[in-house]
Amino acid sequence: MKDVTSTSFGLVIAYLLPGFAAFFAASFWSPPIADLFSKFLEAESNIGRFLLVIVCSLIAGLEVTIFRWLFFEKWLCRKTRLDRAKFAHLGIEAKLIAFRAAVDEHYRYHQFWGGMAIAIPFIGVGAATSSATVLHRALICGTFLVLEVVTIIAACSAFQKYVDSASNIMEGFDYAQRMGETTDRRLGTPGSASTGAETRTTPSSASASAAKTAVAAPEKMIKPETEDSCAVTEASTPEAAIGSAKSQKD
Repeated sequence: MKDVTSTSFGLVIAYLLPGFAAFFAASFWSPPIADLFSKFLEAESNIGRFLLVIVCSLIAGLEVTIFRWLFFEKWLCRKTRLDRAKFAHLGIEAKLIAFRAAVDEHYRYHQFWGGMAIAIPFIGVGAATSSATVLHRALICGTFLVLEVVTIIAACSAFQKYVDSASNIMEGFDYAQRMGETTDRRLGTPGSASTGAETRTTPSSASASAAKTAVAAPEKMIKPETEDSCAVTEASTPEAAIGSAKSQKD
Protein backbone atom coordinates (compact mmCIF):
# COMPACT_ATOMS: atom_id res chain seq x y z
CA MET A 1 0.00 0.00 0.00
CA LYS A 2 2.88 2.35 0.77
CA ASP A 3 4.50 1.77 -2.64
CA VAL A 4 1.18 2.31 -4.43
CA THR A 5 0.53 5.52 -2.50
CA SER A 6 4.00 6.98 -3.11
CA THR A 7 3.89 6.03 -6.80
CA SER A 8 0.42 7.55 -7.27
CA PHE A 9 1.46 10.75 -5.51
CA GLY A 10 4.57 10.93 -7.68
CA LEU A 11 2.57 10.58 -10.89
CA VAL A 12 0.12 13.28 -9.76
CA ILE A 13 2.84 15.84 -9.04
CA ALA A 14 4.84 14.86 -12.14
CA TYR A 15 2.08 15.14 -14.75
CA LEU A 16 -1.27 16.31 -13.40
CA LEU A 17 -0.22 19.43 -11.47
CA PRO A 18 2.12 20.90 -14.13
CA GLY A 19 -0.51 20.10 -16.74
CA PHE A 20 -3.19 21.86 -14.71
CA ALA A 21 -0.92 24.92 -14.41
CA ALA A 22 -0.27 24.92 -18.15
CA PHE A 23 -3.96 24.46 -18.92
CA PHE A 24 -4.78 27.36 -16.61
CA ALA A 25 -2.15 29.51 -18.34
CA ALA A 26 -3.94 28.90 -21.64
CA SER A 27 -7.09 30.47 -20.19
CA PHE A 28 -5.49 33.94 -20.46
CA TRP A 29 -5.52 33.67 -24.26
CA SER A 30 -8.42 31.28 -24.94
CA PRO A 31 -11.95 32.48 -24.04
CA PRO A 32 -13.45 28.94 -24.10
CA ILE A 33 -10.85 27.68 -21.62
CA ALA A 34 -11.36 30.79 -19.48
CA ASP A 35 -15.11 30.13 -19.49
CA LEU A 36 -14.50 26.49 -18.54
CA PHE A 37 -12.34 27.50 -15.58
CA SER A 38 -14.84 30.11 -14.42
CA LYS A 39 -17.59 27.49 -14.36
CA PHE A 40 -15.24 24.91 -12.85
CA LEU A 41 -14.57 27.17 -9.87
CA GLU A 42 -18.25 27.78 -9.24
CA ALA A 43 -20.22 25.78 -6.69
CA GLU A 44 -22.54 24.42 -9.38
CA SER A 45 -19.75 22.62 -11.21
CA ASN A 46 -20.71 19.03 -12.12
CA ILE A 47 -18.72 15.82 -12.36
CA GLY A 48 -18.52 16.01 -16.16
CA ARG A 49 -16.81 19.39 -16.09
CA PHE A 50 -14.47 18.14 -13.37
CA LEU A 51 -13.43 15.12 -15.44
CA LEU A 52 -12.96 17.33 -18.50
CA VAL A 53 -10.55 19.58 -16.61
CA ILE A 54 -8.64 16.55 -15.27
CA VAL A 55 -8.30 14.96 -18.70
CA CYS A 56 -7.22 18.23 -20.32
CA SER A 57 -4.70 18.76 -17.51
CA LEU A 58 -3.21 15.30 -18.10
CA ILE A 59 -2.90 15.99 -21.82
CA ALA A 60 -1.25 19.33 -21.13
CA GLY A 61 1.02 17.69 -18.55
CA LEU A 62 2.27 15.13 -21.05
CA GLU A 63 2.96 17.88 -23.56
CA VAL A 64 4.78 19.96 -20.95
CA THR A 65 6.96 16.92 -20.19
CA ILE A 66 8.41 17.12 -23.70
CA PHE A 67 9.58 20.71 -23.22
CA ARG A 68 10.84 19.94 -19.70
CA TRP A 69 12.88 17.05 -21.07
CA LEU A 70 14.37 19.22 -23.81
CA PHE A 71 15.12 22.17 -21.52
CA PHE A 72 16.59 20.32 -18.55
CA GLU A 73 17.78 16.85 -19.54
CA LYS A 74 18.98 17.76 -23.04
CA TRP A 75 20.36 21.24 -22.38
CA LEU A 76 20.62 22.58 -18.83
CA CYS A 77 21.57 19.26 -17.15
CA ARG A 78 23.06 17.55 -20.20
CA LYS A 79 26.32 16.79 -18.35
CA THR A 80 24.45 15.01 -15.57
CA ARG A 81 23.00 11.79 -16.84
CA LEU A 82 22.83 8.08 -16.12
CA ASP A 83 24.90 5.51 -17.98
CA ARG A 84 22.50 3.27 -19.90
CA ALA A 85 24.79 0.27 -19.53
CA LYS A 86 24.35 0.41 -15.75
CA PHE A 87 20.64 -0.36 -16.02
CA ALA A 88 21.63 -4.02 -16.42
CA HIS A 89 22.39 -3.99 -12.68
CA LEU A 90 18.69 -3.58 -11.97
CA GLY A 91 18.23 -7.31 -12.58
CA ILE A 92 18.66 -7.70 -8.83
CA GLU A 93 15.28 -7.22 -7.18
CA ALA A 94 16.62 -5.27 -4.21
CA LYS A 95 18.33 -2.77 -6.49
CA LEU A 96 15.20 -2.41 -8.61
CA ILE A 97 13.11 -1.59 -5.52
CA ALA A 98 15.70 0.93 -4.34
CA PHE A 99 15.82 2.50 -7.82
CA ARG A 100 12.03 2.93 -7.86
CA ALA A 101 12.26 4.60 -4.47
CA ALA A 102 14.87 7.02 -5.86
CA VAL A 103 12.54 7.83 -8.75
CA ASP A 104 9.65 8.55 -6.38
CA GLU A 105 11.75 10.58 -3.96
CA HIS A 106 13.79 12.67 -6.41
CA TYR A 107 12.88 12.34 -10.09
CA ARG A 108 9.15 12.96 -9.62
CA TYR A 109 9.93 16.22 -7.82
CA HIS A 110 12.26 17.16 -10.66
CA GLN A 111 9.41 16.52 -13.09
CA PHE A 112 7.09 18.71 -11.05
CA TRP A 113 9.48 21.63 -10.67
CA GLY A 114 10.67 21.26 -14.26
CA GLY A 115 7.11 21.27 -15.59
CA MET A 116 6.20 24.25 -13.43
CA ALA A 117 9.28 26.06 -14.76
CA ILE A 118 7.77 25.68 -18.23
CA ALA A 119 4.28 26.83 -17.18
CA ILE A 120 5.18 29.68 -14.80
CA PRO A 121 6.32 32.18 -17.49
CA PHE A 122 3.03 31.82 -19.36
CA ILE A 123 1.03 32.31 -16.16
CA GLY A 124 3.12 35.36 -15.27
CA VAL A 125 2.75 36.95 -18.68
CA GLY A 126 -0.97 36.27 -18.71
CA ALA A 127 -1.46 37.70 -15.24
CA ALA A 128 0.65 40.76 -16.09
CA THR A 129 -1.23 41.53 -19.30
CA SER A 130 -4.58 41.27 -17.53
CA SER A 131 -3.48 43.79 -14.89
CA ALA A 132 -4.66 47.38 -15.24
CA THR A 133 -1.80 49.42 -13.73
CA VAL A 134 1.89 49.49 -14.55
CA LEU A 135 2.84 49.04 -10.90
CA HIS A 136 0.84 45.85 -10.63
CA ARG A 137 2.39 44.55 -13.85
CA ALA A 138 5.90 45.22 -12.57
CA LEU A 139 5.10 43.57 -9.25
CA ILE A 140 3.63 40.51 -10.94
CA CYS A 141 6.57 40.18 -13.35
CA GLY A 142 9.10 40.50 -10.52
CA THR A 143 7.29 37.93 -8.38
CA PHE A 144 7.02 35.38 -11.18
CA LEU A 145 10.64 35.99 -12.19
CA VAL A 146 11.88 35.13 -8.70
CA LEU A 147 9.55 32.13 -8.61
CA GLU A 148 10.87 30.95 -11.96
CA VAL A 149 14.52 31.16 -10.90
CA VAL A 150 13.88 29.31 -7.64
CA THR A 151 11.89 26.62 -9.45
CA ILE A 152 14.66 26.04 -12.00
CA ILE A 153 17.25 25.71 -9.23
CA ALA A 154 15.02 23.23 -7.39
CA ALA A 155 14.48 21.19 -10.57
CA CYS A 156 18.21 20.99 -11.27
CA SER A 157 18.97 20.03 -7.66
CA ALA A 158 16.34 17.28 -7.65
CA PHE A 159 17.68 15.88 -10.93
CA GLN A 160 21.23 15.85 -9.57
CA LYS A 161 20.09 13.99 -6.45
CA TYR A 162 18.22 11.51 -8.60
CA VAL A 163 21.28 10.78 -10.75
CA ASP A 164 23.55 10.43 -7.69
CA SER A 165 21.13 8.12 -5.89
CA ALA A 166 20.41 5.99 -8.96
CA SER A 167 24.12 5.66 -9.81
CA ASN A 168 24.92 4.67 -6.24
CA ILE A 169 22.18 2.05 -6.32
CA MET A 170 23.08 0.55 -9.71
CA GLU A 171 26.87 0.60 -9.33
CA GLY A 172 26.99 -0.17 -5.63
CA PHE A 173 29.76 1.17 -3.45
CA ASP A 174 32.18 1.65 -6.37
CA TYR A 175 30.34 4.86 -7.27
CA ALA A 176 30.39 6.09 -3.67
CA GLN A 177 34.10 5.32 -3.42
CA ARG A 178 34.83 7.28 -6.62
CA MET A 179 32.80 10.23 -5.35
CA GLY A 180 34.66 10.11 -2.03
CA GLU A 181 38.04 10.06 -3.75
CA THR A 182 37.01 13.01 -5.91
CA THR A 183 35.95 14.95 -2.82
CA ASP A 184 39.24 14.13 -1.07
CA ARG A 185 41.23 15.38 -4.04
CA ARG A 186 39.23 18.61 -4.13
CA LEU A 187 39.68 19.19 -0.41
CA GLY A 188 43.31 18.08 -0.41
CA THR A 189 42.82 15.64 2.47
CA PRO A 190 44.82 12.39 2.69
CA GLY A 191 43.00 9.15 1.91
CA SER A 192 41.99 6.53 4.37
CA ALA A 193 44.64 4.10 3.04
CA SER A 194 47.54 6.24 4.28
CA THR A 195 45.88 6.68 7.64
CA GLY A 196 45.40 2.94 7.93
CA ALA A 197 49.06 2.37 6.98
CA GLU A 198 50.22 4.77 9.67
CA THR A 199 48.03 3.01 12.21
CA ARG A 200 49.40 -0.38 11.25
CA THR A 201 53.03 0.77 11.49
CA THR A 202 52.60 2.10 15.03
CA PRO A 203 50.86 -0.65 17.07
CA SER A 204 50.21 0.01 20.72
CA SER A 205 51.61 -2.03 23.56
CA ALA A 206 48.17 -3.43 24.30
CA SER A 207 47.76 -4.84 20.77
CA ALA A 208 51.29 -6.29 20.92
CA SER A 209 50.57 -8.14 24.16
CA ALA A 210 47.28 -9.37 22.71
CA ALA A 211 49.16 -10.73 19.69
CA LYS A 212 51.59 -12.62 21.96
CA THR A 213 48.71 -14.14 23.88
CA ALA A 214 47.06 -15.27 20.61
CA VAL A 215 50.29 -16.94 19.45
CA ALA A 216 50.67 -18.79 22.73
CA ALA A 217 47.16 -20.25 22.51
CA PRO A 218 46.65 -23.69 20.88
CA GLU A 219 45.86 -23.67 17.19
CA LYS A 220 42.76 -25.79 17.54
CA MET A 221 41.24 -23.17 19.83
CA ILE A 222 42.06 -20.25 17.49
CA LYS A 223 40.87 -21.72 14.23
CA PRO A 224 37.11 -21.96 14.95
CA GLU A 225 37.09 -18.46 16.44
CA THR A 226 38.86 -17.05 13.38
CA GLU A 227 36.41 -18.70 11.03
CA ASP A 228 33.43 -17.37 13.00
CA SER A 229 34.82 -13.86 13.07
CA CYS A 230 35.48 -13.97 9.34
CA ALA A 231 31.94 -15.14 8.70
CA VAL A 232 30.53 -12.27 10.71
CA THR A 233 32.78 -9.79 8.93
CA GLU A 234 31.75 -11.01 5.49
CA ALA A 235 28.06 -10.96 6.38
CA SER A 236 28.23 -7.46 7.78
CA THR A 237 30.15 -5.98 4.82
CA PRO A 238 27.92 -4.51 2.07
CA GLU A 239 30.56 -5.12 -0.59
CA ALA A 240 30.66 -8.82 0.26
CA ALA A 241 26.87 -9.04 0.22
CA ILE A 242 26.71 -7.43 -3.23
CA GLY A 243 29.49 -9.67 -4.53
CA SER A 244 27.73 -12.76 -3.22
CA ALA A 245 24.48 -11.71 -4.91
CA LYS A 246 26.29 -11.20 -8.22
CA SER A 247 28.02 -14.61 -8.00
CA GLN A 248 24.72 -16.33 -7.27
CA LYS A 249 23.13 -14.61 -10.27
CA ASP A 250 26.01 -15.70 -12.56
